[in-house]
Amino acid sequence: MATETLDSTAIVNLDAQPILFATPGEGGRGYMNNITDFVTHTTAFGSAAKNTSRQSRFPVEARVKHVWLFTSGLDSSSSQTLTLDVNVSFSDSAYDGTSVALQSQIPQSAFTGAVTTLTSYTSPNLLFGSALTVSASGAVAWTDITYKNTYTPSLSQQPMWAVLGGTGASTAAIQTAGGGFAQQVNGQICAPGGYFDILVVSNHTSTTNATGTIGTEVDFVI
Repeated sequence: MATETLDSTAIVNLDAQPILFATPGEGGRGYMNNITDFVTHTTAFGSAAKNTSRQSRFPVEARVKHVWLFTSGLDSSSSQTLTLDVNVSFSDSAYDGTSVALQSQIPQSAFTGAVTTLTSYTSPNLLFGSALTVSASGAVAWTDITYKNTYTPSLSQQPMWAVLGGTGASTAAIQTAGGGFAQQVNGQICAPGGYFDILVVSNHTSTTNATGTIGTEVDFVI
């Protein structure tokens, strides 16, 4: 039987001469940052699609390692219908360095730098989950959603602006798109500045609307 022994890129570089140290968060050691956040919602949250819960703000340069979703209540029926999307959205703040043109915008799923709004909600990124079910009849659910949708281990080694801005899929893609939402400085593609939020969006209405909590936890390295 054939055997296989493979090393990661970081290990190959550490075994090289001279030794090549990986960038923190990209196979190299780095300090892990943690944000734990939550919103307590009224019965209105589950009454319509595209209601939102915005939380866990992190820098656009963050390399996200883990994301958890917490839900309690929200749909008190034993046959629940409320489901949630989990997007990454630009911050809605006018004071944290996020570009005015990008505030509250939702990067699209193509990862080319194109954005959408909550009103149109056209091809939102749904990076950490699409139509996720909430906890049953008021019970508490704390779920690792890091790789529930299109986010992958390889993307976790890239800054989030690059993942959503085009370079996560193809450097050429963001250049062809005119830079997307990234900046170009002296011919180099750079971070746009500012912050991202985890944006939880109601995908489908509740069977029985109820008060409840949505929480998120994000681990990242810069």
